[in-house]
Amino acid sequence: MARNHKPADPRGGHVRIYWEIIDSMAWRAVMPRTQSLYVLMRRRLTSNSNGNISATLGEMKAHGWNASATLSKALRELQAVGRAASPSADRFAPFTASLTSRCTNGQSWGSPP
Repeated sequence: MARNHKPADPRGGHVRIYWEIIDSMAWRAVMPRTQSLYVLMRRRLTSNSNGNISATLGEMKAHGWNASATLSKALRELQAVGRAASPSADRFAPFTASLTSRCTNGQSWGSPP
């Protein structure tokens, strides 16, 4: 029988971003829209998602992303600094980002992998 556990915090979960990430040169180099996308992608990272997070325009519209070009640029910036990887080589497929292990374990943003 499953037990219903109340979350430790009544407001629900949270997204942890280490100071090392925020203080890094790579974080400062990316645009604020890319920083926002990183936080949204971290929010969607759960124990059930296994690191695979789709960041399609349809899903991101609820969070204020209205232009596919802006979303694409932000995703490419995350790839450039080594924070996201696209498993699909098909440029017409919906973008499914895999947050890299560097994204989830707090390793330095100082240099790409």
